[in-house]
Amino acid sequence: MPRHTASRSSRRHASGSRSRPRGAALASSVTALLLIATGCTAPDVVLPTAPAEPLRVVSLGDSYSTGTGPAEPLPGDPGVCGRTVASSVRVAAAEVGAELVDA
Repeated sequence: MPRHTASRSSRRHASGSRSRPRGAALASSVTALLLIATGCTAPDVVLPTAPAEPLRVVSLGDSYSTGTGPAEPLPGDPGVCGRTVASSVRVAAAEVGAELVDA
């Protein structure tokens, strides 16, 4: 009985079907790289301008808001209110460079 062998055309078709997934993967990769490359541009940075007048923070509050705990007392404070150098308003004003009016 004669042996059946695959013809050249069937071999070519079989190998061509294997290259389709590779081609699709390559096309997907190239598309993804193009999308990433075009989407990764840095936006224009707009720096804030300095205000015309300096920022002023006024602290009106009770003893609790002036900072409690083992923090160092505020120099010159008579000790009635218990103001400290670590009060949240004082720390926040220093962070933004604001003038603090502690009333």
